[in-house]
Amino acid sequence: MILGFKPIFVPKILEGSKIHTIRRDLPDRWKVGNKIHFATGIRTKNYNQFHLGECLGTQKIEIIYTNFEVINFDCPMITIDGNVIPETFHRDLARNDGFNNELEFYRWFDQDFMGKIIHWTNFKYQA
Repeated sequence: MILGFKPIFVPKILEGSKIHTIRRDLPDRWKVGNKIHFATGIRTKNYNQFHLGECLGTQKIEIIYTNFEVINFDCPMITIDGNVIPETFHRDLARNDGFNNELEFYRWFDQDFMGKIIHWTNFKYQA
């Protein structure tokens, strides 16, 4: 299956610092064993498949800005597989997803979000 990426993420995927992606998956189509065709320029004449991989795991993720008690209004609550991850781990999540820091991650995911982490390495977040 094709996964489209912005060109800024290509070097991070190829060098191995971006080890997963976070996507909505309403039809629940991402499963272990799915082939991943990493590409830029999806649905354009500039389509470029730059890498091939395999889905080695998925985890549910929720990013919540509303309807919870907050101490730090700039920071959302993030759950992975239903477990709240401490704010101290947001930086690791952001870097593993290809961002330089958690502020870039929060700007990208700037509203409530529910989806999946699609892993192409053996890394998984533990409760």
